[in-house]
Amino acid sequence: MFRKRSISNRSHLKATYDQKLLDTLTSAMQDWNRSKAAVDTVAEVDGEMLNQRQVARAKYLFLYREARRRGTRNTRIMPGTEHDFLS
Repeated sequence: MFRKRSISNRSHLKATYDQKLLDTLTSAMQDWNRSKAAVDTVAEVDGEMLNQRQVARAKYLFLYREARRRGTRNTRIMPGTEHDFLS
């Protein structure tokens, strides 16, 4: 009896945190795409812009790898996936 409840609670918690991870992943992808677009459109790119792009890319890749490690599934289409993936 207790075991069933804990398994159900565990799966509910996993689903909740997986959804939060996917939301954060989507936000990180949008930030990365915005920083790539900013670097591409500005004539003179300074070091800070390049650093912000690299940080945004690192955040996205970290969250992406974590979602893969957890076996998270996404039923939504990620925004910004029509662009080149790892440029």
